[in-house]
Amino acid sequence: MKKQILLLFCCLIFESSFSQEGFVGINTSDPQQTLHIAESDSSFRVEMLDSINNLSNRNVMNAPLFVDENGVLTLEFELLHNTNSGDEIDILAPSSSITQFGVENIDQEIFSKIVTVDRPSYLEIKFSLSFEVFLNDQNDKITDQLARVIRNYVLLNGSTARKYGMTSKCYINSHLNGVSTTYYNNASTYIFLPAGTHTISFYGSVGSGSTTDSTHVKFGVAQDQILMRIY
Repeated sequence: MKKQILLLFCCLIFESSFSQEGFVGINTSDPQQTLHIAESDSSFRVEMLDSINNLSNRNVMNAPLFVDENGVLTLEFELLHNTNSGDEIDILAPSSSITQFGVENIDQEIFSKIVTVDRPSYLEIKFSLSFEVFLNDQNDKITDQLARVIRNYVLLNGSTARKYGMTSKCYINSHLNGVSTTYYNNASTYIFLPAGTHTISFYGSVGSGSTTDSTHVKFGVAQDQILMRIY
């Protein structure tokens, strides 16, 4: 009985896998490449790339698979930009502060990055930008109980036709003893880039819905993070 089982097992292996002249075929006896998996419904599995064994597999959606310079399959690839332990915004730079007065809303570029790609690509951006809210540039507290909206978003090459990664916080305070604290706007977005050099601008927007109420927002008061990578 043991001999019959062993013979049957060997036959199954032979039927599903065949090797000749350095080529390996699965479900074919005539492999056309070094590894040839035949049949339209065939698949293969690499457990080193699953969400349990690979931190780059986030287990929330299909992950892109790449080939490194050595021809090794990987989920990891070089980041275009990563703040890491640094800080993105210089709080002393004039562009890091926005004062809204006399208009209902004001938009201002805080900083920008230059990106060059040699082929059509998708740019992934993740950002976390810190800010504090005051009545004016003297850091007086807001006490009028009126809502202020602080937004952040990204523009491609200065075009306002589309604002990427729009995110916002609403601020209200009614008392001088209200606690001042640091807030964050966080977002992620994807931008299609044609081949060439592009300017990626990070904007801040401040609004109260009134032309008579002032608002002063300081961006970059804590650690700010930017991550960018190309697909």
